[in-house]
Amino acid sequence: MSEFNMLITELGAGGEEKIKAIEGPSIMVVTAGGGTLMGGEQKVELKEGYVFFVGCGTEMHLKADENLEVHVAYCVA
Repeated sequence: MSEFNMLITELGAGGEEKIKAIEGPSIMVVTAGGGTLMGGEQKVELKEGYVFFVGCGTEMHLKADENLEVHVAYCVA
């Protein structure tokens, strides 16, 4: 994905991270672990292998139930 900027987040069990809104589309890939993603009014489960499209301007809040690793590929529009 050399055309995209990459953001890699690693959290231990119980860890939390907020990712500020990105002014462009994003694709999130869960590469390890599990937890919860909250964005806007939605709350979804995260598990290894899950892939999400994140719309422009959406702040993300990650919470790890176990060790969690996510990769976010994004492009600033």
